[in-house]
Formats: sequence, C-alpha cells, structure tokens
Amino acid sequence: MRDFVIVADATVDLPKEIALRHGIQIIPMTVTFNNDDRVYSTEDEDFMSVEFYNRLTQGDIATTAQINVFQFYSEFENLIKRGYGVLYLGFSSQLSGTFQAAQEAARMVGKDFPEAQVEVIDTLAASAGQGLLAIKASELKAQGLNLENVLEEIEANLQLLSSWATVDDLVFLKRGGRIGATEAFLGGMLNVKPIIHLNPEGKLIPVKKVRGRRQALRALVDVMADYEPGYQNQEIFIAHGNCPEDAKTLATMIEETYKPKKINLTSIGPIIGSHTGPNALALFFFANERKVQGM
Repeated sequence: MRDFVIVADATVDLPKEIALRHGIQIIPMTVTFNNDDRVYSTEDEDFMSVEFYNRLTQGDIATTAQINVFQFYSEFENLIKRGYGVLYLGFSSQLSGTFQAAQEAARMVGKDFPEAQVEVIDTLAASAGQGLLAIKASELKAQGLNLENVLEEIEANLQLLSSWATVDDLVFLKRGGRIGATEAFLGGMLNVKPIIHLNPEGKLIPVKKVRGRRQALRALVDVMADYEPGYQNQEIFIAHGNCPEDAKTLATMIEETYKPKKINLTSIGPIIGSHTGPNALALFFFANERKVQGM
C-alpha cells in the first residue's frame, strides 16, 4: 500500500504541535497589510495570536490571497516525486476559490503523473473544523486505512461536523460583504452579537442575535444541547481571535455541561480572522447531523 500525506492549507488553524503529531502538512498562505505581504502558516503562532490582531485593533486593514493553481501543483508534485499519495482537505468552496485551484492542480498532476494518487476534498468547513477533519483523517490512516478508504470515511463525516461562531465587532463581517453597513452600525450601537453557523453547503449563515458577550458564550454552549451525540467520547475545538480568557471561559462552561473527552484551544488565523476580527470565538464538534435543529 502506497503511503500518503494529509495536506491542508493554513486556514486549518491547528496548533503547531497538533499538526506535527498527526503528520498534517500545511500549505502557507499570504496576508497583506498596506501592501506589506506576510506569508504565514500555522507554525507562525506569534503572528496568528498576537501581531495580526494587534494590527487589526490599530485600524490596519488585512487582505488575503487564496493559494493559486501553481502553488498547489508544486506542493503536490513534490510529494508525488518522493513516492507519496496526496489527500488534500480544502477550505469550503463557498467561502473561497482555493478549493477550485486545488482541483485544477490535481487534474494537472494526474495528467503529468498518471500513476499518482491525488485526492482533494471540499470539507465545506473552515478553521479548526477543517482541522478536526484533518485529525480524523490522520487517525484513520494510523489505523491502517489506505487513501481511498480514508477519503470515503471523511466524506461520510462532512455532514456530521458542526461549526458555530460569534464575532465581537460587526464591521469585519461588513468588510467581507456578509452584512450591510446599516446592520453593522446598529449592531455595534446595541451591543448585538450574531451567532453564526456554517451550513450543510459550507456557507456562513446568521442563526440568531443576542445582546452582550456573556449571552453569546451561553448561546454557543446551548447549541450543543440540540445535538447531544455523546460528547464524552470526542475532542472538540474552540478557536479564538486573540481572546484566550474568553475561550477558557467558554471551555469551562462546556466542560461543566457536557464533559467532552478533551477541549482544544487554538487561534483563529489571519485568513479567517480578517473577516471575523479580534475577539471572535468559534466552536467545532461532531454531531449527529450538520444542519441547525428546527431549520
């Protein structure tokens, strides 16, 4: 059985030690502040957790660039020439064109290397939700499953991943075109915090609005009760935009209520963070289904 490498892009937002432990190869991405390009990966943890958000707080505007076809081709080709197959788990195609670039690169590689094994998956996910799927792929590989079997299992789990978030400042969603200027202004005036869900198609949708930070944290805890698949046997992820104390508070609330096997904390990286801003919080776990209960 040919060995293979699990690959993801830097939107995966996994801590360096977790990515290394699970053998997940991360493709770097670029974020730009005022024509100052910064190539980053999940190894660049100081930039992800401190410098990036400090610059946003100071008023700098970040722009991001997707990985292009030729970057993907180079990454895939390098692994193939070393004798590996490739399983790429991509950022939701509904949020970026990155996955389409990976698809085209895989097609080109397949043409140039007919014996190569290159599979790409649209995870319909983002941030540490994408990371949870990459970890699951690594665990399946460690159990002895080949590339095709891991691919099948991950595809079967895409609609079981539940992803939720809240943001502190609506202006960042406005910049990304997620909400209008009036809604952002009024939301800021009224201290409104949206609760956002990544739906089965991989799109961000606002599910409800609450007043104040504490109510936003409580809403994230409460959504888990709608699924209740048995959290005692799974690891979950909380990702944050440079607000570690709020992330710890959310983790404590979840631990007291559901007692999951493990709660991992990580930073929301610059690609996602440029749209969610400082103090965003996101929650990722496997459920019995992905859709919002009652919708």
